[in-house]
Amino acid sequence: REAVGEGEECHLVHLLPGQVPPPGSSTASCVYMVFPAGQGTSPACQSLYVGETDNLAQRLDQHRHRFGQQIEFAFCMLGANRTLARTVEKQTITKCLDLGYHLHNINL
Repeated sequence: REAVGEGEECHLVHLLPGQVPPPGSSTASCVYMVFPAGQGTSPACQSLYVGETDNLAQRLDQHRHRFGQQIEFAFCMLGANRTLARTVEKQTITKCLDLGYHLHNINL
C-alpha cells in the first residue's frame, strides 16, 4: 500500500499479459501504468504510458489494441475520487520523467 493523499491509500495491482482487472475496477477512479513488451530493464530503455480512468477494463482493452496483447499493466484504485486520481497521475508522470523513463503521453 502507498499513501497517495491525506487519509488515502492505494494498493498497487500488477497484471501480466492476458490477465483481467478485478471486479469493481470498472467503477472506481484508477491511476495506471502500461509497460509495452520487449524492453530492457533500465529506465533509459523503458517506455511507459501513465493515465487515469473511471473504467479500467475498457481502458486496458484500448491499450492492448494500441500496444499489443503482451503489455504488462499496473494500477491502483482510488474509489470515487477522480480529482485525486488526476493528482496522482500528474505526480506519477513527473516521477517517471525524473527517473529517465520515456513516456508515450505527457498529460501535465
